[in-house]
Amino acid sequence: MAYAQFYDKRIKAVELPNGLIMTANNVSRNGKKYFTYDEAKTFEREVMPYGWRLPTMSEMMSISRRRDRSPLESNKEGYIREGESAPRNAGIAYYWLSDSETPTEARALIDRGDIVDIVRAGKENRLTIRLVKNS
Repeated sequence: MAYAQFYDKRIKAVELPNGLIMTANNVSRNGKKYFTYDEAKTFEREVMPYGWRLPTMSEMMSISRRRDRSPLESNKEGYIREGESAPRNAGIAYYWLSDSETPTEARALIDRGDIVDIVRAGKENRLTIRLVKNS
């Protein structure tokens, strides 16, 4: 199935078969593309137009399990560990999810291409983000 592309207030996005709309690329602001969990939540709340949000664990798993995973195939840019400045693990995607675990950890999706995992990550690490909204 092909994904319909459209723009919503200058946001390139794809409509998914499960009724969600997802940003077509990793979200960035003023050249910044890695965010701590708290920065990602602030970005979601204060910067994005109404309705855009971090995906839940179940939403990302439903996308990652599809045979046509094209919305997740681009922008595998690794992550930045707390206290470091250079990205690690380029070629692997790390996305924040909306599910917070503890005051210091949140859920993240790691996409290695052939393997997708949901892990707990320290909120001070800097991961990339994709946003979704209901269509």
